[in-house]
Amino acid sequence: MNVTTEIGSVNKNRARLGTIHFWISLMFIMLIVLHIYLHWKWIVYMTIGKPVKRAGIKTGLIMLGVVIIAVTPLLSQRELASENDREYPPYTRYDEITIHGSMTLSELEQETGVPVAHFLRALDLPGNIPASRRLGNIARRYNPEMSDFRRVVYDYPKDVN
Repeated sequence: MNVTTEIGSVNKNRARLGTIHFWISLMFIMLIVLHIYLHWKWIVYMTIGKPVKRAGIKTGLIMLGVVIIAVTPLLSQRELASENDREYPPYTRYDEITIHGSMTLSELEQETGVPVAHFLRALDLPGNIPASRRLGNIARRYNPEMSDFRRVVYDYPKDVN
């Protein structure tokens, strides 16, 4: 699978998640409006200071519910991410390498030992991009991200063999 296909699938997943997020948000907004409508009389009485039957009990139950909801996440068991859950395995010989947009392709080759031609092939970039071109410029024009360059560096020994 090439990198552009992976980027495309990530963007599609983000779009789907955005759509799901929108509809769930809309549902919650409608539930809030319904909740306010059903409790409108109580809201009016509380703001003008009229006593409501069993208002103390209702307020106490509401406060108890808020406390329970606030404390529940603290009591739940959390799963901590392990080293195996990382998107990329930990670098071995590339720990000290920093890849940023102001680097040129030739600087990246000097820093990593990965030939410029290999980056261009691995990222499906045109072969005529000069080695003096900055990564940020390439990213804006052809849409690879810095993480894509890091992946090529990480995968390079596997690709060559």
